[in-house]
Amino acid sequence: MHLMESHYSIKKAAAVLGIGTDNVVAVKCDGRGKLIPSELERAILKAKRQGKVPLYVSATAGTTVYGAFDPLACIADICDKYNLWMHVDGVLQACNQLCAGYLFQPDKQYDTAYDTGDKTIQCGRHVDVFKLWLMWRAKGTQGFEILINRFLELAEYLYMELKTRKNYELVFDAEIAPKIKARMIEEGTAMVGYQPHGDNVNFFRMVFSNPAAKKSDVDFLLEEIERLGKDL
Repeated sequence: MHLMESHYSIKKAAAVLGIGTDNVVAVKCDGRGKLIPSELERAILKAKRQGKVPLYVSATAGTTVYGAFDPLACIADICDKYNLWMHVDGVLQACNQLCAGYLFQPDKQYDTAYDTGDKTIQCGRHVDVFKLWLMWRAKGTQGFEILINRFLELAEYLYMELKTRKNYELVFDAEIAPKIKARMIEEGTAMVGYQPHGDNVNFFRMVFSNPAAKKSDVDFLLEEIERLGKDL
């Protein structure tokens, strides 16, 4: 069982392992994208009544779109109660054929045949462990700590800036984000991802990963979005 906000690889893994996607049960989440414990227990009991054997629960520590963290302690209690294996997926900034709606949108400025992430088991990541080893060797544990703290500071700064700028809302109009993104690509000024989510329209997803990023870069990005979208 997994939450509705979990990574699409959960369903993909079920297909690869032979479990079958029909045996993957999605559990409802709240408005912030967090799994609802009572809905999880309801789903477990329903499966048991149907004569099925629930195997494990896949919780998430940082969903791909909202960055939501499930109530892991409550989920652990439920798993212990029903003797289920609990897995915590660290998705946080992290196949199209399996309905990963936030990836590989068709409304792009280039040939989407180049979006090949849905053609491998690990999406576009092929050597995760090696990359982690290289980064850890280069930065060390303390270096990682400094980097992560810096990204959290930038995320907080971006959030406060968005709240104070009158030209921004937390979710953009359905037609605005793709058009601004297209202009960004054409001018080569910035590269920011966007996607729809559930009933929400396309909106920009801000992810910090460049260790050289500064507050001035955040300011430039916001001003560039305003500039490129002022006539839309």
